[in-house]
Amino acid sequence: MKKVFFNLLTLSTCLLLISCAGTNTATTSSSQHTIIPINNSLFSTNHLIVPSSDEILELTPEQVEDFFVYYHKWLAKEKAPPKIIYDFLQSQMSSFNYYDKTYMPSKAMRLNEGNCMSLAMITTALAQLVNLEFEYRKVSRFPVFSKEKNIIFSSSHVKTILYDPNDKIDEDSFFSFRQGYIIDYFPEQADYTGSKLSFEKFIAHYYRNIASEYLIENELDLAYAYTAKANQYDINNAETLNLFAILHKRKNDNKTAETIYKLGIKLHPNSIRLLNNYTTLLLSQNRFDEASEIESKLEFLDDPNPYTWYEQALQAENKQHFTKAIKFYKKTIDMAPYVHEAYAKLHNLYKRSGRVYEANKILKQGLEWTYDPNTRIKYKYKLTLEAPN
Repeated sequence: MKKVFFNLLTLSTCLLLISCAGTNTATTSSSQHTIIPINNSLFSTNHLIVPSSDEILELTPEQVEDFFVYYHKWLAKEKAPPKIIYDFLQSQMSSFNYYDKTYMPSKAMRLNEGNCMSLAMITTALAQLVNLEFEYRKVSRFPVFSKEKNIIFSSSHVKTILYDPNDKIDEDSFFSFRQGYIIDYFPEQADYTGSKLSFEKFIAHYYRNIASEYLIENELDLAYAYTAKANQYDINNAETLNLFAILHKRKNDNKTAETIYKLGIKLHPNSIRLLNNYTTLLLSQNRFDEASEIESKLEFLDDPNPYTWYEQALQAENKQHFTKAIKFYKKTIDMAPYVHEAYAKLHNLYKRSGRVYEANKILKQGLEWTYDPNTRIKYKYKLTLEAPN
């Protein structure tokens, strides 16, 4: 585990233009009328209790009292409410340990550990106690590959933006911006900030996190229960459909899994994970022509998140699809040349296939974009060792 470092950024342009607000409404509305073909007989959930959104955000009476004592002390000194919450987190959780588990805020505060979602949940719980306005942005980070579980973890989390109630939007202005306090954890220059999340989508993200953790532990009934709960808050989300399909595949119901994948791809034609996982299902059934047709579509999709392509490259390399992996590592570099891990991976693949010149060239290219001293030393050492005699 590692210690948490908080970073508070104050921006004056946190809100999107109002004219863009309705972009996803049609997609959500149409998907709400689509029923997911679940095989309920596979899962036993009657004995399981999934906490509500109110319950998962509850703090203990002692935690609430500690916060209110701190909050009102500094509010009396005219400190901005968002800054009070940040300072409270900083003072109370300076020794908070990063642990890759999603906890409810009360448990995360008691254990003094948790992942980025756990910390966002704590921020939400505190903001709700004082009726502070807030919103979320999804942040995608470097994916981690676990060989032990054979699962790709996309290290995405949510950063929370708190708003000062004294700072109002100018309703008469078309370009409506508002000052916000961004509370983020482990901020990195290479982070990719995605779209704004509603509260409902945030809660669904929490339930999917828990479902994924149960899936990893092969607790399939619990994983299904939390996936179903996520679907209540964000109907037919691509990641939720992907979880439903994987759960059916784990229960050896490939027919229903395929039906869900097809539905998901119909609703989300550009979802790389749905397409990739459906391809894996087809390959497991030796349906190579169908799989090849879908794989060809993957290469031409325009996902702006470079870590999505890095994730695909990792999966392809794990399956020993090295030509495909090379394509996706190169796509990652083209989109985000600062992702130095892609250079190292590409270098190894070139070297493995005997393409020494290309291996040397990509390492030199990576050196130009790498500013971390330890990484630069490692790259220079490799270049020295592999230099032609």
